[in-house]
Amino acid sequence: MGLTAKQQELVVKNQNLVHHIANRLGARHCSVEYDDIISIGTIGLMKAVMTFDSDKNYAFSTYAGQCIKNEILMYYRKVSKHTQDISLYSPITQDSKSDETKTLMDIIEQPYSDEFIRTIENNDIFVQVFNIVLNYLDYKKKLTVLYRMANKAQHYIAKKINVSQSYVARLERKCYVEIREAFTQNVSYKAVFSISVLDLHYKFTFSSKDIHHLDQIYSEILKNMSVSGNYSTGFSIQHTGEQIELLLPKLTESFETIAQIVELIDNYDTGN
Repeated sequence: MGLTAKQQELVVKNQNLVHHIANRLGARHCSVEYDDIISIGTIGLMKAVMTFDSDKNYAFSTYAGQCIKNEILMYYRKVSKHTQDISLYSPITQDSKSDETKTLMDIIEQPYSDEFIRTIENNDIFVQVFNIVLNYLDYKKKLTVLYRMANKAQHYIAKKINVSQSYVARLERKCYVEIREAFTQNVSYKAVFSISVLDLHYKFTFSSKDIHHLDQIYSEILKNMSVSGNYSTGFSIQHTGEQIELLLPKLTESFETIAQIVELIDNYDTGN
């Protein structure tokens, strides 16, 4: 690419931005050499330098950051065709209005957005991440993520788990760090809960092998189903004797239902 001396200077000054975005997109955790990712990101930066319109109402760093990100993600997409590696930083959605490509990690960090629903419906990786939320996170962190998925405010969650609102904000950050680490390091955990995605529903299951008082919990869920507003509408429940299986509609409120059931199970397990 033919750059003027001024443009070359701008590329040099913004190399830290390339490293920042490359690291955010998991460059140090993927199978590609880090220096190769930086080179790809630098190409995006050079394109930004050559095409930036100073008359537009946005900063160069914002524009350059998106160009760098898109260049790296295009490279990831190309590499992913030749490997079976799964990454939280794989490109999975694209905003038709802004041409901005989103990664799975973008969605995890905003799980209560509408984008989350569209993603989990079509992305097997997110199911893996959601099972990490259900089984790997501790009780308060699990509820924090579930209620945020259900679009509940921090003050609501604070009341639910009996902490301050400021603590919920800190807890959220810890949750996403743990989710990322559990996924990228492929940690093992006991799968007490399981979720899968069907055409119209989420299937949420747990069994007597892992959960005590299954009959009482089943009765309590049935009772709550009859109370307006307690659980999301349009879901069904089946008790096989060894397992409880719930079919929940693909709606944001279904994550609140799962959170409420997790709370119910904890109440029985702790003898409350």
